[in-house]
Amino acid sequence: MKEIKKLYDDLYSIYGDVGKWWPGTPEEIFVSAVLTQNTNWKNVEKALENIYKYTNQKDILKDLHNFSIQKIAELIKPAGFYNLKAERLKNLLSFLSIFDFDIEKMKKWMRIFLEKSFLK
Repeated sequence: MKEIKKLYDDLYSIYGDVGKWWPGTPEEIFVSAVLTQNTNWKNVEKALENIYKYTNQKDILKDLHNFSIQKIAELIKPAGFYNLKAERLKNLLSFLSIFDFDIEKMKKWMRIFLEKSFLK
């Protein structure tokens, strides 16, 4: 553990605080985390641009959840593996719908679930 702390300290002294490294809102990060698999970021950005044309950025998760898998696949085609990613994204959106797409509500529920599961 000391080696990891030393490595962290060394890197921090060289690079300093790198700040927020993943672009977007928490909702966009959920979507882009699926899209970025096995592709480069430029292709993810193209897919996100397509998504933004058909969604309200404030409700991107709800809006995408209302689309068919085929429509999602069409929008995310630039990201590659679009049929597989559309299915995975739809599954993620279905899970998030349990929490009304409220990320804070999901985090609170997950924390309670994990505490009850692992701190028995």
